[in-house]
Amino acid sequence: MLMREIVRSVKRGELRRLVYVLIAAVSILGVLPRVSFAGMVPASEVDQSLRADNLAKVRAALERKEVAAKLADYGLTSEEVSVRLDQLTDEQAAELAAQVDKINAGGDAVGLVLGILLIVLVVLLILWLLGKTPDDLATQRPDSPPMPTEAESLSH
Repeated sequence: MLMREIVRSVKRGELRRLVYVLIAAVSILGVLPRVSFAGMVPASEVDQSLRADNLAKVRAALERKEVAAKLADYGLTSEEVSVRLDQLTDEQAAELAAQVDKINAGGDAVGLVLGILLIVLVVLLILWLLGKTPDDLATQRPDSPPMPTEAESLSH
């Protein structure tokens, strides 16, 4: 019974109009800005959050093997480092976190290797799109001069 009504309304074009109205309504709702509630945050909470973020960044840098080994060479244990980090002022923690950011900005070898692999993949993709294979590239063209054999190249 319901299916017959749906089929009849489709034949009359009523369902199509309903779908258009629904699409328009959803589109309008998607464009409207979402309502969010903002409130005042005390400055002490912001400072504590910022300090916690800075100290977490510094601690993450100090947990690296190289840094931990260098600190151990200076005779510092991880407990002593933690105590000294807790004694830092907010300004010192921010400055130290900024220096950690500068160190991390240089990146590492993983980024370089990934970049090289990406370039190689792009070149291979271009060759594939052109229909070239490594065998095609290894064979010489008929109009190019013949390549010397190994014995000829050694005699020169």
